[in-house]
Amino acid sequence: MSENESEPVQESEDKPKDFSPGRETKESKKRKIPWKPAAGFAAVAILFFAVGFFAKGNAPVTGQVIQGAADKNVVANEVLGLINQNINLQGGTGNATLVSVAEESGLYKITLSIDGQDTPFYATTDGAYYVQAYKISDIKDQMAAAAEEQQTPSVQKTDKPNVKMFVMSYCPYGEQAENGLGPALETIGLGNVTFEPHFVIYDNYQGGGPNYCFDNESLYCSMHGINEIREDIRQLVIWKYWPDKWWAYVNKVNAETSTGDIESKWEGIATSVGLEPEKIKDYFNKEALTLLVNEASLNAKYSVRGSPTILINDVQYSGGRTPEAFKAGICGAFNTPPSSCGQTLNSTASTASGSCG
Repeated sequence: MSENESEPVQESEDKPKDFSPGRETKESKKRKIPWKPAAGFAAVAILFFAVGFFAKGNAPVTGQVIQGAADKNVVANEVLGLINQNINLQGGTGNATLVSVAEESGLYKITLSIDGQDTPFYATTDGAYYVQAYKISDIKDQMAAAAEEQQTPSVQKTDKPNVKMFVMSYCPYGEQAENGLGPALETIGLGNVTFEPHFVIYDNYQGGGPNYCFDNESLYCSMHGINEIREDIRQLVIWKYWPDKWWAYVNKVNAETSTGDIESKWEGIATSVGLEPEKIKDYFNKEALTLLVNEASLNAKYSVRGSPTILINDVQYSGGRTPEAFKAGICGAFNTPPSSCGQTLNSTASTASGSCG
């Protein structure tokens, strides 16, 4: 199970693009191969020949291999002859013509006109090897562009950032996020940030039913069972009516309970932090479904699929789960960060382990 607890579906993964020779991306091929696939049979034949024969390090098979440095025009004509020979062997009718040849970076750059388009080829200066050339600066530019594509979208700065946290009350990695986010918010100042706790809701989880779902239609379910979703509802009630008690209650629930004993322990914890269990029960009975409908709607709106999902000004946060990392992420969303953003917090995440379901 990954550190972002989610339902058992295949999640997409952004992988860095492979720029190694012979493993070009579709975009890089468009840049490096000047002719289009529709340009004709000759282009396909040449590409096949180039990567299938020359790239293996074979010496040219026609003419004389010249030992040591070879005249650039001799090498150019050798390559030209082989390209045209290959076109003919593959049944093509087009012909390549030599445009120019010059020494470049210790190689001969041989430009041929193929189907009316100039196409560069490279060979060693002794005429022994065809070379696929990769310009280092181009590779670096492509890698930088790929890294930029993978970065989290920039967060629009505001005077008072909004932080939404979606968790499951018994997801170990959700609890890890709470352990990191709580101290960060406290340091920045709860009055400086609009914080909203929310919960990950699934429909028809594990086929639905009373073991996982709160309602008879199995629209509102949670991964760790019915006791988890009941605790989610309680925490929503506490946040709505007693937000100043919410963190104290949640921290004790995380530290002292499990899904197996929460139903027998939550009242004592509520009382210990200054809450009245009977009032919580009353609001629970009256508003549970309304609260769950709203949570499910927000899950859909923000494409929430796993716990934890953190949004800062409605942009998904992808940083670490330490107090320092959360502080940095939130402080970066201020137009003018408060002085408290200058404090340095713990940069070690709390331990989290376990599985979902």
